[in-house]
Formats: sequence, structure tokens, C-alpha cells
Amino acid sequence: MHRCPAYAGHDVPVIPRLVQRLRQYTVIPRLVRGICALAIFASCSNPKSVEQFVPAEEDAAAYHFTLDLSDTTLVWDLGFYGRIDGTREQLEGLDVLPLDIRFTAPDGKQYGEHVQVPLHRDTPLSLSFDETYRRGMKPTLPGEWELTLTAPNAPEGLTGVGIILNHD
Repeated sequence: MHRCPAYAGHDVPVIPRLVQRLRQYTVIPRLVRGICALAIFASCSNPKSVEQFVPAEEDAAAYHFTLDLSDTTLVWDLGFYGRIDGTREQLEGLDVLPLDIRFTAPDGKQYGEHVQVPLHRDTPLSLSFDETYRRGMKPTLPGEWELTLTAPNAPEGLTGVGIILNHD
């Protein structure tokens, strides 16, 4: 049996004493792990911003999105963005992008309207839009809402349409 010089005159083996001291120091890592787990669980909530982008497909002018509006206590802002690439001739005279907007509620009811989204020139060969559609939206029904954006007579070069959904 090995004896620890610090315990001269005592019959305390070195290995069990070392294990006992190591056990004392494992309390701190356990405490840290517990605090980290608590912080992770406490931070599990809806993100403040959700972004979705649907790339353009040939011969398809409709863009479909699913919005999780389960929490009817939140107030939402919804915006659209996208880009149109083309030649100078193709982009000449394009100032707005017409969009038909259709919401389908969880109970199947549909709501819609037609808007004109202003376009901004990024480069001589590119236009973009990044506009807030609605501020302060509050869903009447909780659940998943379907949003369909249709770009009638969409110009060639539309790369796709995206949405940004924010809440406070």
C-alpha cells in the first residue's frame, strides 16, 4: 500500500484519497452543466424573425409559404423581397411588381388583395424589392396559415420571392 507523505502517520491510501478529492471537484462541472441546460431550455421560444425564399421556376408565377401563427398574442410584421435580373431593355420602364396576395386561414377561409410593390434599381442589369407589406398583423385564428403570392405577368429574370415575418 502506498502512503501519502502529507498524511505521515495516518493509514490513508493515496488512490482512494485522490478519488475522494476528485469527487469534490465534480460538483462544479455538474453545477455548470445544470445551469447551461437551464439556459438552453429557457431560451427555447419562437424566433423573432422567420425568413423563407422560394426560387422562381419556369412557367410558375405562384409562390407558396406556410406561416406558423399559432401564438395569437403576438403582433407580426410581414415583408416581401426579391430580385429581377435582365438586360437594360428588359428592365426599362419596370417601376413596380404587381402581386396578388392570398391568405388561407387554418379553417380554410381565404383573404386576398392586389398590391403594387415598388422596384429599386440596384445595377443597370438588376432591380430589387424589399418592402414591408403589413405591420401589426394579429391572426384571428391560431395555427398554420398558407400564403400564396402570384406575380401576374411576372417579368423575365425574376429570381424568386421571399418573405420575412417578424414579431416583437
